[in-house]
Amino acid sequence: MYLARKTTPTTPVLQLLRSYRNADNKPRHEVIISLGDLPIPREDFKAVSKELDRIISGQQSLFGADDQIQQWAEYIYEALRKSGHLDKLFEPSEFEELIEVIPTEIEHEDARSLGPELAALQAWKDLDMESVLKSLRFSQTQIRDTAISVINRLCDPVSEHALPEWLKTSSLGDMWKENLDELGDDRFYRISDALLRIKDSLEEKLAEKEKNVFNLERSIYLYDMTNTYFEGNMLHNPAAKRGASKEKRFDAPLVSVGLVLDENGFVLRHSTLPGNIYEGHTLLDTIHALDSGTGDENPLIVMDAGFSSAENLATLRAEGYDYLTVAKRITRLAYDEEFANLQSFTKIEGRDQFSRSSRKDVFVKSLKTEEETILCVYSKDRESKEMAMIERVESRLIADLEKLKKSIESGRIKDRDKIKQRIGRIRQRRSRVAKYYGIDFDSDEQSLEWTRDEEKYNREVIATGGYIIRTNRENLEDDDIWKIYILLTKVEAGFRTLKSDLGLRPIYHHLERRSDGHIFITILAYRLLRAIEFRLQHAGLHASWTTIKRALSTHAYVSLIIPSKNGNTYKIRKAGRPNPMQADIYRKLGVNLSSLPSSRTISRN
Repeated sequence: MYLARKTTPTTPVLQLLRSYRNADNKPRHEVIISLGDLPIPREDFKAVSKELDRIISGQQSLFGADDQIQQWAEYIYEALRKSGHLDKLFEPSEFEELIEVIPTEIEHEDARSLGPELAALQAWKDLDMESVLKSLRFSQTQIRDTAISVINRLCDPVSEHALPEWLKTSSLGDMWKENLDELGDDRFYRISDALLRIKDSLEEKLAEKEKNVFNLERSIYLYDMTNTYFEGNMLHNPAAKRGASKEKRFDAPLVSVGLVLDENGFVLRHSTLPGNIYEGHTLLDTIHALDSGTGDENPLIVMDAGFSSAENLATLRAEGYDYLTVAKRITRLAYDEEFANLQSFTKIEGRDQFSRSSRKDVFVKSLKTEEETILCVYSKDRESKEMAMIERVESRLIADLEKLKKSIESGRIKDRDKIKQRIGRIRQRRSRVAKYYGIDFDSDEQSLEWTRDEEKYNREVIATGGYIIRTNRENLEDDDIWKIYILLTKVEAGFRTLKSDLGLRPIYHHLERRSDGHIFITILAYRLLRAIEFRLQHAGLHASWTTIKRALSTHAYVSLIIPSKNGNTYKIRKAGRPNPMQADIYRKLGVNLSSLPSSRTISRN
């Protein structure tokens, strides 16, 4: 074998070649592997080739090679092994012959994660991501780097800076027959920027691809928003704002993420917005953007209470959209007479198949207005939770007042203004139940008394366990209205998955485009995740990605080292045999295990 540098129109390419004689006994040479622009000086070609021969044959050197020569030779050996080109250096008969092995000395090394990556790659192929990215003028290298970024976010989310180290533990290089161990982190920052530039086009194409591949009927849009926090002050990111954190991180700047899903949980569109934005103001822009991208006719827009302002609903009606939303909590007080007469409600049938978290019954009653259907919903399970919360806060209010009363009676606090301030702070801290109480302080008697307004308390408590759903779509049965509203749990589950399994939070990027790119790659990973779960569900396996990933985590690529009694050592690089559970998951996903590459080398005595 020898090294030669070939001149190309763009940049010189280093090649590893070997000489042979053809059928006519004429000398010829063939390229074993191209090594790109590996900067080995021409004067070192012979030394590196000799050291590479020694590594492949397993010979011991009497004199150690120069460190740089050895590093280059080891790099080329790894490139040969990863690409499967080591097979070219041996005759097949050498592996097919019967040999006597030494069982006690068989070992394995360089085990790399395979199972989660296999599932992710299958979803990548199902969505035909390569063709979609090619249609948006991505090069083959950009497509590969996108796949690495997205699959990492699905399998073991790390930062762009840590991605090269993760690649050294992943079998992506084995499956692609490519040495990925030397990739730097810069390319993953660049691919994040490149993906962000095609965000709208890519989301439209993927939404259409998912619709065709999985035969989806899109008659419902589920819209909701969440926010997540940054680590650091983020002075160079104008979208990083302080606001009402859904994760109670009021100490950190936030960014908001809007997500639109179809009724099957597939992403239609996402948006990133400042962390302090009022969610109700984002609805109409999102709906108009979807109109231009999906082509679906008059879908039903389902949203939570934060978007159900009178202005939003009036605009949706005026523009001809159908909607279904839950009203704000206080709205149910206007229907206290209905909730006081639960005998007039009817039971939702077949609830178990829609809500697996509770087996308790749900009851509904519909009312008609000129513009909407109002559905009053009552859940005993919800009532129990709300009453437990009220009772807990009420007991804390009483404890605070008792403590203040003792301080007043003992003379530890006498100043009237300070006492009033303490009462105000208690009311603010226990506002959920303080509204039911009258608190009186007599400065002359230095006494504190409180009483509960039973009429007000009973009026509000009678509506606990209840909520109001509103829709302007006609001809929906009561059961259908409730079941459609429950679909919003898919968005909530999506947000939980993005933040926990896919590494959305926290965000460390200081630049706005980088934080937006981080969010977009996470959304792309969620598309793969949803494709995996959807296929498995239709094959009868109802499991979350967390469960699937755990089951597949022990399946790996390994190098088997097999010493023989003839003195040679045989090394075989191949995928392990999946256990029955893993094999069942692969079968349901359509993974072809027989296509996984393997490589073989012999270290001669």
